[in-house]
Amino acid sequence: MYGRFNSYAGRCSLRDGFLQQASEALQPNRINVVPVHENKFLHATNQDRFNEIAGFKAIVCNPIYNDVPARVFDALAVGAVPIVPHGLPDLSRCFDAAAQVAFPIVSYIPDNIESLRAATRAAIAAFDAGGAEGMKLRHQAAMDGHFLHHRLTAMLSELIALAKSSC
Repeated sequence: MYGRFNSYAGRCSLRDGFLQQASEALQPNRINVVPVHENKFLHATNQDRFNEIAGFKAIVCNPIYNDVPARVFDALAVGAVPIVPHGLPDLSRCFDAAAQVAFPIVSYIPDNIESLRAATRAAIAAFDAGGAEGMKLRHQAAMDGHFLHHRLTAMLSELIALAKSSC
């Protein structure tokens, strides 16, 4: 299981504490909470970032603002199963219920180590059961609709529709 998270001094202490606890309790894993100024991940090349996460079956995605974290799309792009906190409000805007089951996107109860442990087991079992076909499905979903140009096109379309309805 993989997860690298930025830590911001004075913010997100509950989230950071939970992730640190998960790092210690759920072995083996590569969960790291790194002070943002020390995190070199965002300064790495795209290939190095891909290589860092590509070897994992499950990737923990834990947002700061209860949004859909970019790590969900990273996980899908490398064929891994994303693990997200239950109840992310905009997840259904990105993936319908059928896609969330097919990939799958596995959820856990926020701030609950045992729930994250169970979600991790479920994600790894789903990865193993899906094999290469599951990896291809997840990868293709990311490639077909979840890169920056897809997002910008969707936002522009919404803005144009809003402008037309306002005139």
